Amino acid sequence: MRVFVSGATGYLGSRLVPALLAAGHEVTAGARAPERLAEFPWAQLVRAAEFDVLRPDTMPAALTGCDAAVYLVHSMADRDFARIDATAAAEFARAAEAAGLDRIVYQSGLVPADCPQVRTDLFTGASARNATRHSEHVRSRLEVEQILLAGAVPALSLRAAIIVGAGSTSFELVRRLTERLPAIPVPGWMHHWVQPIAVVDVLRALTWAISSTRTGFIDIGGPDVMTYPDFIRLYASVAGLHRPHVPAGPVPAEAVGPAVARITGLPAPVVTALAHSVAEDMICTHPGADDWFSDAPRLDTASAIRRALSPTRTGTTPGGDPQTGADTDPRWAGGNVEIDGATRFRSSFGHVLPLDRARPGRLRFPRQ
Repeated sequence: MRVFVSGATGYLGSRLVPALLAAGHEVTAGARAPERLAEFPWAQLVRAAEFDVLRPDTMPAALTGCDAAVYLVHSMADRDFARIDATAAAEFARAAEAAGLDRIVYQSGLVPADCPQVRTDLFTGASARNATRHSEHVRSRLEVEQILLAGAVPALSLRAAIIVGAGSTSFELVRRLTERLPAIPVPGWMHHWVQPIAVVDVLRALTWAISSTRTGFIDIGGPDVMTYPDFIRLYASVAGLHRPHVPAGPVPAEAVGPAVARITGLPAPVVTALAHSVAEDMICTHPGADDWFSDAPRLDTASAIRRALSPTRTGTTPGGDPQTGADTDPRWAGGNVEIDGATRFRSSFGHVLPLDRARPGRLRFPRQ
C-alpha cells in the first residue's frame, strides 16, 4: 500500500516510517521542510513531500498517488493549538477526499469517558467548546478526531495515553524532572490513573490500522495501569535513582507548567498542556479491538523504560529499536542515566498489575 505519513520528521512519524517500510508499504514522508528528511536513515527509501497544515496548497501534491494517510499533526507548542489543529484537520479531510484516499489513520490521545463531544463546523473550522473540567489538550485531540471521522474518507482514530520511549515528550518530561530534582513534588491532582504504552506497540497498532477496515476509534494501551506518581516511581527505580515524593498540595497546573518547563528545558506551552491532562484518568475504556496485538504480548512499562534508557540510538534506523533515542530527536530529548545491560536495572517491579487485575487502591509501590 502507498502510505502518506504527515509530520515524518517528528518523534512518532520518524519511527513509524521504518515500521511501515518493514511491513512492505511504500511511504511518502511529509514535512514542512522536506530538506530535513535527508537527516534520517530511511531518507533514500521514501518519497519526500512538502506538507504544511498551515498551507493547504501543499496538501494535493503530497497526497497524490497515495492510498492511505497517517495523520500525526498536533500543534501543542503553539498557545492557540486547538484552533490551529481544528482548521488543519478540516483542510486535511477535504484534501484526502480530493486525492481519492481510501483511508486515514489518526494517532490521538485517550479521552475520559465523561468528556463531552465537541461540536465543530467542518466548513469554517470554528467550534463551540463547552466549559468543562477536561483539559484543552484532551478536547483538542477529540475535536480533530471528530473532524476526520466526519469526513468522506473512512478513518480510524487510535487513542493512547503516555507513550513510553526515548524522544517522546511525556517520557522526556518524566526523565528530566526525575534526574534534575532531588525530590519529586506531587500536587494532589496528580493522583489519577494512567495506562502507558510503549512506542513499539503504538507503531504496531498504527501499522495494523493501515490495513484494517475498522473505522471510528479504539483505545490502545499497554498491559499496566498505575497512577502518575507511580509511573514516576517506576522510572526512578529502573534508572537507579532515589527520588522521594513530597506532597505539594493544591498547586494549580498553571503554576506547575512554567516551573517544570524551566527545570526540564521543554517548551512551556507543551508542559502546561500536559500538566492539565495529568489531572484526569487516562486509561482504556473503549478497547474495541485487540487484533493489533494478537501476534505478540504488549511490552510492559518497566521493560519499555529500560529499553528507552539504552545508550543505543537506533530509534529511527530501519531494523533498529524504536524505543531508543535517535540523533534526530529534539535537543531536549535524552538524559544522563543510561542502562547498559542489566548493570543499572533493578527488575523487582513484579507488582505492576495487568489491566484486568488493576483496581483503585490495589496498586502500591514501595516508598523510595
